[in-house]
Amino acid sequence: IAVTSVCILIFAFFSVVRHPADDFDLLLLTSAMEPTKSVLPAGWTITVIAPTFFTDNANDDKVRYNLGLEACRQAAKYEIPLLIVDASPSPTISKNFQQAGRTNDGRSFVHVISQTWKGKKGVALREGIHKVVHDLKEQQPSNHPSSSSVIAFQELEKIDMFRHYATLVREMQSSKSDIVVPRRKDDLFQQTYPIEQYHSEQFANMLLDSIARSMMGRSGMIGATAAVDDRPTIPSIDWTMGPVLFRSTVAHYWLDYREGETWDAQLVPIVDAYVQGRCTVMSYEIDYHHPIAMKEQEQGQSMWNEKRLHQINVLTQTVGKRMKEASVGHNGKTLT
Repeated sequence: IAVTSVCILIFAFFSVVRHPADDFDLLLLTSAMEPTKSVLPAGWTITVIAPTFFTDNANDDKVRYNLGLEACRQAAKYEIPLLIVDASPSPTISKNFQQAGRTNDGRSFVHVISQTWKGKKGVALREGIHKVVHDLKEQQPSNHPSSSSVIAFQELEKIDMFRHYATLVREMQSSKSDIVVPRRKDDLFQQTYPIEQYHSEQFANMLLDSIARSMMGRSGMIGATAAVDDRPTIPSIDWTMGPVLFRSTVAHYWLDYREGETWDAQLVPIVDAYVQGRCTVMSYEIDYHHPIAMKEQEQGQSMWNEKRLHQINVLTQTVGKRMKEASVGHNGKTLT
């Protein structure tokens, strides 16, 4: 009885006294048996890119900034190289991120570069991809990136992603896929996200999947049960999760989509890679836990709800439009 009472008191303490990123500590307890170093397939590498921008004194940045520091610690823990493309005005931001990304023995897994390409996060993403591809080319005798070199991107505050990257790379290898899009387990998605975001992103996912089926499935493209050219079709995708992994050999599809400023910069290249490059795309479900601090900050707030609506409109006008254009290209007419 005494032991049980102590356990209850300890749990109650951690439930009440919390830092904005402390909810992740509870997650770490559930993954304590996992290796602290990511085990990638032999000969494979991965670099994760995260565009960032933090103001000096905005209250809304404090939660994400603390989570960003934790993300850097997770990158070091799992030994996943992280490239941050930062547009923050203060140099202290990049300094702190790099310091947080060091292991106890002094190894650094976080590199921060200042964003020099003008534009929003989509432009920062392309600048990061350009940097990684350039570095990979210099490491190869043929001056060409290897197909076993993987590039990923994510929002920095998605701190739980780092424990999943090795698994996702192994799935990419075994399935021989060019692109892997993680999918959130629905129960965790609903539990850990703001309720408005859960419903809006579920709707956006279903909307884009339906456009894929109706517009491209008819020509044996995305969403079709069997492709006319015997290619595997693109499965139903968690379009709105954010993180995406791709082989560096297909990075040019992201670099070539230069008009992308926000979410479209992440997703339109997936459609282009499939349609133009015959690339294979895989969806893989993971038990991703979103930071509770973000749910507490955003749930019930009109500003964030308006952002969700804006996201749906942007995705419809860009990703949805691109799929319709691909359908026209293959059928010679617009499908309605």
